[in-house]
Amino acid sequence: MSRLIPHYSMGKTAFLCVDLQKAFSKRIENFPNCVFVANRLARMHEALPENTKYIVTEQYPKGLGHTVPEIILPETAQVIEKTRFSCIVPEVEKLLKDVNNAVVFGIEGHACILQTVADLLDMNKRVFLLKDGLGSQKKTDFKAAVKLMSSWGPNCQLTTSESILLQMTRDSMDPNFKAIAKLLKEEPPIPL
Repeated sequence: MSRLIPHYSMGKTAFLCVDLQKAFSKRIENFPNCVFVANRLARMHEALPENTKYIVTEQYPKGLGHTVPEIILPETAQVIEKTRFSCIVPEVEKLLKDVNNAVVFGIEGHACILQTVADLLDMNKRVFLLKDGLGSQKKTDFKAAVKLMSSWGPNCQLTTSESILLQMTRDSMDPNFKAIAKLLKEEPPIPL
């Protein structure tokens, strides 16, 4: 098995956008980049709707608000409300049945992301964490979570949104690369 995420034609990949909600938008330093990554992957999904799923979770939206409006959700996005920290609730589990790879981004790294990744690995999914699209309120929590998840073996890879786009197309002659190339020219709001 390749260490890279497979070409988009080699099975389903889920883009899992975790809890990018209004209540957190001012409290997480990397939040603007998380939104940037969410939009980048939404457009990737729109270019490859047969090969990808775009799943959005919202943690207790009654109290924390819904997904921020700056994220332009694809028409086919599945938005799932939850109270569990892990995103792997029955509705999401059902959506992931035919998925081999999960690309995970959102907040908070030490809570919902960490528990989601653990559950995905327990489901025998390969997980690709987008470091440019992750955040926590406290840097110590974020660093500890990334370090811990990085130790979880070869099925949990730390990468970036740009790298995922390039890995999934593999070749500049790919028929979908032109649409992807436009995404690569965009700069995140906070330089990394």
